[in-house]
Amino acid sequence: MKVYRKSLFQTRLSLAKRSTVETLCMFLVPLMVLLAAGSCEKRTNMEIPPNENSETEPEEVVIQDTCVFDNPLTDIPWMKELIHEINQENGEVIIYQCTYGEEQTGFLEDRGNIAFFYNCKGETLCIMGGDAGETCSALNIVCKKLIWEKNVSSDCGCSPDSLQNITWKLVGIVDAQTGDITELEPKNCELCYTLLFDTTSILFNLENLKQLGIFIEFPLYFSGRSRNNTIWGVTDISSCSVVKVTHTSVGESAVYLDALHSAQFFCLQGYSLKVYYNNKQNYLLYKTSNYE
Repeated sequence: MKVYRKSLFQTRLSLAKRSTVETLCMFLVPLMVLLAAGSCEKRTNMEIPPNENSETEPEEVVIQDTCVFDNPLTDIPWMKELIHEINQENGEVIIYQCTYGEEQTGFLEDRGNIAFFYNCKGETLCIMGGDAGETCSALNIVCKKLIWEKNVSSDCGCSPDSLQNITWKLVGIVDAQTGDITELEPKNCELCYTLLFDTTSILFNLENLKQLGIFIEFPLYFSGRSRNNTIWGVTDISSCSVVKVTHTSVGESAVYLDALHSAQFFCLQGYSLKVYYNNKQNYLLYKTSNYE
């Protein structure tokens, strides 16, 4: 919701006009004062039209968010043009429907190593990644739904080389059927809801995994943070499956931890990491932190 006021210049201009009339009435020669008295009095008694500012505070005009549509992909002309242009290019692109500011609607065009954020008119409000760095934090962007994607492979990969040496940051919990995204609090915590993959672990190794009844020839370990807890896990890269998750025991909402504990497999698609659970009906969506 935006609030517009009449400009300071307009207010000063109307006050200057009024001051000029009063000055003339005060300093004209006595005869002119007498002749002009009626005019000044008449001027003073005149009802000031609504569009002439006085010294009172100007009224606030409230402008509602006018971004109304049934389907943004078909109902917003500039969005259709954007998708047409993207379809002429190569590379992975994902578009999210988001909110920003005071619940205004916007859209994030995510190209992996760079992202563009638009308002409902198609104007670019900020850019993340690339040479621009991070310019969007002040907008308080919350992406609520994945609405379109291109060249995102349906094949799942879990190559260690593609997973290691990267901080994977949670975007949110995604409903695989609708694309709806649920973000987790706190949103501005840099270390919360992150994962790091490595071929070694301070908690697990092949010997203690065997003692736990887990036999994996090529494990890939991960560590990370929830809101309050440290997390460790083991994956089998031969099947891209999650086989073991444990964590410290500090109280917090169990949503994220429960999702990881029930995770079945994970899938690396372009710049996105998806950790599936609940019989593939939901997944934890992570993005590389190169433009966070």
